[in-house]
Amino acid sequence: MQVTVRLGFRYLWCDRVCIDKSSTTEESESINAMFKWYRDARVCITYLSDVTAPPDGPKATNIFQSTNGDMPSQWFSRGWTLQELLAPRDMYFYDVNWEYLGTKTLLAQEIERITGIDAEYLTGAKNFRKACIATRMSWMAGRTTTRVEDTTYSMLGLFDVTMTVQYGEGQRAFMRLQQELLSAALDESIFAW
Repeated sequence: MQVTVRLGFRYLWCDRVCIDKSSTTEESESINAMFKWYRDARVCITYLSDVTAPPDGPKATNIFQSTNGDMPSQWFSRGWTLQELLAPRDMYFYDVNWEYLGTKTLLAQEIERITGIDAEYLTGAKNFRKACIATRMSWMAGRTTTRVEDTTYSMLGLFDVTMTVQYGEGQRAFMRLQQELLSAALDESIFAW
């Protein structure tokens, strides 16, 4: 909350706290609206619980290095954080001690190195939705989710697709996403998946 106040905001929305996961209706609606919420946010504050700010500051090439080893923060390997990374116009990163690390734009080259997502998509210089379907899906590679279906559901916003959330369907969720994409786009790169 202190960071929010320092930035001059009166309100804070946190997905972990503000979505009632005990309600399947609310969870489904939230999953389909999540990308829009992040896109419409004035700023997205990203707390990296496994990162400590390096002494040389935002210029450090290892600014996102996890305190658990040589790997980048676990945040970059979680499925749901892909849309959190791409949707917001402004994103501020903070370390475990709530020390400011930098903005998504300032750190775009380092984020590109970690994620493989072109820095121009991260900064908004290019619309990431202009990237072919296969490229956008490749950004999910190496990311994990707790539930199999969430791998698919966490990508809905990347393709501007709305789907009924059906936990328990497993890989069928991905097949449904492919069908949605085939009916909406003439992008044959989808067949790479």
